[in-house]
Amino acid sequence: MVTIADHYKKLRAPYRRSSKSTEVILSAKNLTKLILTSDDVILRHKKKILSEVLWFLSEADGKYSTRFRSVEVVRLATEDPTSKVRIQHEHVYPRALVSAQILDNVEFYRNNPEKLDLLLEETVGCIVTETEHNSLLAGLGWVRYANVPVYDMSESVPQLLTIEQRPNQALGHGDGSLPLLA
Repeated sequence: MVTIADHYKKLRAPYRRSSKSTEVILSAKNLTKLILTSDDVILRHKKKILSEVLWFLSEADGKYSTRFRSVEVVRLATEDPTSKVRIQHEHVYPRALVSAQILDNVEFYRNNPEKLDLLLEETVGCIVTETEHNSLLAGLGWVRYANVPVYDMSESVPQLLTIEQRPNQALGHGDGSLPLLA
C-alpha cells in the first residue's frame, strides 16, 4: 500500500486541474454512453468497463492530486513527510454502487444523458488514511465522511468543508443515496 512518504508533495500541494482532465472526463462520459447504447457486443464486460471508467473520472487530475483530501492526510504530508501512514484514494460514491445504478437504469440514462453526466460528475476521489478509510460510515456519498474532516484543496489555503458544503450534495437525496432517478 502507498504511504504519505510516497506522495507527500502532491498531498500537501493545492489542487490544480490537470491540463488533460477535461479531455479525460469527456472521454470517460462518452465511453459510458457507448456502453449504454451497445447491445450484446460488450454486454458481458459492461460492468468491468464501467468500473474502469469510474476510475478514469476520479483520477482525472491524478490519483493523489485530488481536490479532496482528509485533514489528517494534509497534516501528515506537511508536518511529517516521511510518514509511513498508509493512504488510499477513496471513491466518495463507491464504484460498484454507481455502476449498479447505471446498469439497473439503462433506459433512464439513455433517454436522459444530461442526468448521466450529472451522476458521473459525482465520481470524485478523496485521499484518506487507511484508518480513516476503515472508519467511514455506511451509506453513500459525503454522508460516509461525517467522521472524517475533509479539505477542499482548490484554494491556496485549504478550506475545511462541513457536510453541507461538500460539492454535489444538492444532487443527492440528503441521505447520501445516489441522485437523479426522481
